[in-house]
Amino acid sequence: MEGLMVNLVNIYGPATSPKRPQFYQRVSNFLSTLDSHECLVLGGDFNTTLEEQDRSGAELSPAAANILREIVEHHSLVDVWRDHHPDDTSTFTPVRVEAHWSHRSRLDRIYLSRFHLSQAHSSNIRPAPFSNHHLATITASLLAERPGPAYWHFNNSLLEDESFVTSFREFWLAWREQRRAFPSARRWWDLGKVRAKLFCRDYTRGTSQRRNAVIEQLEREVLEMERRLAANPEDPFLCGACRKKREELRALEDHQARGAFVRSCIRLLREMDHGSRFFYALEKTRGAKKHVTCLLAEDGAPLTDPEEMCGRARDFYTSLFSPDPTDPGACRVLWEELPTISVGDRDRLELPLTLAEFLEALRRMPTNKSPGMDGLTVEFYCAF
Repeated sequence: MEGLMVNLVNIYGPATSPKRPQFYQRVSNFLSTLDSHECLVLGGDFNTTLEEQDRSGAELSPAAANILREIVEHHSLVDVWRDHHPDDTSTFTPVRVEAHWSHRSRLDRIYLSRFHLSQAHSSNIRPAPFSNHHLATITASLLAERPGPAYWHFNNSLLEDESFVTSFREFWLAWREQRRAFPSARRWWDLGKVRAKLFCRDYTRGTSQRRNAVIEQLEREVLEMERRLAANPEDPFLCGACRKKREELRALEDHQARGAFVRSCIRLLREMDHGSRFFYALEKTRGAKKHVTCLLAEDGAPLTDPEEMCGRARDFYTSLFSPDPTDPGACRVLWEELPTISVGDRDRLELPLTLAEFLEALRRMPTNKSPGMDGLTVEFYCAF
């Protein structure tokens, strides 16, 4: 749906208690074959409850309930109706009413992946005249939310690339020649930072394409050498050449995998015992968690429309950073009654900042820190 893969899994739990644990074990085995990054909707008649408030008596199959609870936790599923109605203890799906007694429970439920819960706008339970089970429904917009461009920041590993450093120096020297074409240094500098970002992006994109082409070529060469080794297994020249090509291929693939290590926020690589695929998957999961799909309005109502969410965020931070009331008396003490500095000290403090002072401040800045809005890091400024 709109590029989003949605797995719809319909459940009809066995009516007899002894069969339920085995049934839910099969469900668990099946769900483990699905891609964890795809949206999962698990719904139907479970014939099992997980909460006391969803039944009038005791749960007849606690073993099945435990397996189902593990499924819900492992796949990060949420009971949508209960999430929307946390305090409702009087609504059920099958309600059996006889002459002198009644039995009620909420066996019919719809679970949704937690990452997509904000896209479920409403849920309801209403009688179905053709069945003794009520109808459980949810309304959701399961669209593939594509996040906008993230803040760019300079990749410090480029500083280890001599070709990049040389190319960037040439680019910036040429840009410095255009300073006089601008009415102010500020405008020249602001546009220069934009040009620098575009230069870095283009260089990185070109480098990635060249690296991918080299990897494909090396893969073809390794396969060809292995085929030749099948016919001449003791050829020392082929063995040496094949080992060399494999080392080159391993080094390039390691460089690609380390990008995923960084983006998945893993720091202690030596303590991890997972393959590259784990980190690529973790990178996608972290990215999904960073994507905001819902904000709460001031009255607690969920907002899912992008414009409404932006307005709510703007209003929140406008209020947060509004100036606090000031004390006129304290201001008067500060500006009128405190001793002033001497004329000599004032003149010294108002001297223009020197290039040496800027350079010393730059060298004292801590490294490996988040950059400002321009995305240029301390390491970048130190290198250039």
